[in-house]
Amino acid sequence: MTQRAIRPAGRRLCTGLLLVTLALVAACGRGGETKQTATATSEPRVFDATLTTATPQHTVTETPTPPVAPFPTPSPDAHIARLVIPAAKVNAPVQVKGVNARNEMENPDGKDNVAWYNFTDRPGFGPNAVFSGHVDWYTGEQGVFWYLRDLKQGDEVIVRMTDGTELKYRVTENKTYPASQAPVAEIIGPTSTEVVTLITCDGVFDRRSQDYNLRRIVRAERVG
Repeated sequence: MTQRAIRPAGRRLCTGLLLVTLALVAACGRGGETKQTATATSEPRVFDATLTTATPQHTVTETPTPPVAPFPTPSPDAHIARLVIPAAKVNAPVQVKGVNARNEMENPDGKDNVAWYNFTDRPGFGPNAVFSGHVDWYTGEQGVFWYLRDLKQGDEVIVRMTDGTELKYRVTENKTYPASQAPVAEIIGPTSTEVVTLITCDGVFDRRSQDYNLRRIVRAERVG
């Protein structure tokens, strides 16, 4: 059991925390396949010599279903190079972050950086890759995830790897949660399909606490 704290970036580091105890769940297999063996009969065929014509048999030929092309897989040593979200005006470098000494998610270094968290899955190799970015900056400038609020279902998210592989996703949901009530286990935990999860701040900024009261969570599912 490991405690994780979500501290996604926003103005002045978006200091609100979301605390939860998470169980680190191993990847589930698909289970074994049940093989069915047909028993062949050995009874001889009997032919009637008095028959001069045979009843024609009609064979139905099924059109084979074309195989589904597998998603491209990055090379094992490939790293995340950039995150591209055209509808949110994002084309940003990605840095690797983890948790700090207080067991909080580390913030991206600047307003234009996106963080990928190394305690979540690497894109192309697991179900849920989690990213965060600043919504704005202490100077009043917009952050890299400023336009995340505008994303709609079906918008494209692209993860570019250092080996040239492009992983493509489509937005499936865009939600906000109160900072103290966000379902952290669902946000950063394993998912049933391969997704990226994007986190930033939203809502009202409290100057006393230097924090926003909402967290915006965008999820996009792998399509290519």
